[in-house]
Amino acid sequence: MLSIEPVKTQTRMSQLVGVKTRYMLFNVNPKTGKETQLTGWSNNTLLTSGRNALASQNWVYAVQLGTDGTDPAAGQTALLGYVAGTSSVVAGGTTYGAASSAPWYGWKQIRFRFTPGQAVGTLSEVGLGWSAASGSNLAFRALLVDITGTQVTVVPLADEYVDVVVEIRCYPPLDDVTGTVDFAGETYNYILRASEVGSATWWGQYIGTPIGKVDALSTYWQAYNGDIRTIDLAPNGTNFPADGTNAYNEAYSNNSYERHMAQIGGPNAWNATTGSLLRSFRFITTLGAYQIQFDRQSSPGTGIPKTNAYNIKFSFILGWAEAGPIFTGPIATQNWSNGVPASLDISTNFQPYLPEPITYTLVSGSIPSGMSLNASTGLLDGTPDTVSSGSLEIQCENDVGSDSTNIFSWSVT
Repeated sequence: MLSIEPVKTQTRMSQLVGVKTRYMLFNVNPKTGKETQLTGWSNNTLLTSGRNALASQNWVYAVQLGTDGTDPAAGQTALLGYVAGTSSVVAGGTTYGAASSAPWYGWKQIRFRFTPGQAVGTLSEVGLGWSAASGSNLAFRALLVDITGTQVTVVPLADEYVDVVVEIRCYPPLDDVTGTVDFAGETYNYILRASEVGSATWWGQYIGTPIGKVDALSTYWQAYNGDIRTIDLAPNGTNFPADGTNAYNEAYSNNSYERHMAQIGGPNAWNATTGSLLRSFRFITTLGAYQIQFDRQSSPGTGIPKTNAYNIKFSFILGWAEAGPIFTGPIATQNWSNGVPASLDISTNFQPYLPEPITYTLVSGSIPSGMSLNASTGLLDGTPDTVSSGSLEIQCENDVGSDSTNIFSWSVT
């Protein structure tokens, strides 16, 4: 049996899907249905335990409310002042969709409901995870804010429902991943990119289910004899059914934040009996659709020959991270020498995130004379030319959100 595993060698950062969640609270009168907005949208922090749980749990199963106002941190696993949790969803309270133009993202909204008197007290925190019970079972945590984004506490009316509207967004990778793979004595170039990013079905419907393959039906795993197209479209050409195939998830490695998936096409898969040339594939995961194209180096424009003489194994790695930068510092005092080249990579102090483009800006303090900040990469470098000292703070921002470094000191001697 010959085997092809074209995606195992791709760069991990290019595979990341950005995940972002936000919350809004309401009081709802049980008799009249009148609702009162209690908060603005609260943006979350994706917890480290949550990043692992995305591979194995129903991570949008329940919400929790609590009273602690401590800032969220990636290492937390639970609310710090748990009051109550619920997995009860309002009838018709789950919807999903996808943006119809850039910036692209899929979304799902869920309206959870606490019964009157269930969530009482001075509330300041909210979390989303795989259990309504108190304990280490959260994927996300956030503080409550008003419509201006200012941290607030709220005291819901005890005789009314408390509704928590949760919106989860998944941002597709926008850049191509390219590489080569050897198959049956030939070398093929490949291009991997997102597919059908405006599809509510592929980018919204499965949000919250454990990250991995959807299933092996022909609808979800198809081969094409045409080229891949732009990220809002599926590959071109005739598509071949996935009859005789087997899709599966490989075991998840804790703290890897990536899922390895595989699809094996048997002798009769993808119209094999006609000797079709498999130019491209399109496949569906629970975090979106993807397409990959193969191009034989010795005969450009030619795909992979698939006959009933062998199977094909196709492997894919999908990673996930916070959508929007999260600072993971602090950055220590920097000591540089006058006249000696120096550098500090600010980007390494932020948790991996999507989507691009990303901008780094100086928000307070000053940069040493002779050095500069690259706004695209976050690299602070140059040759200091003046003995001096100071401090600075740098903000990292994309279309989803922003975060800043600590104010750290520097000196040039």
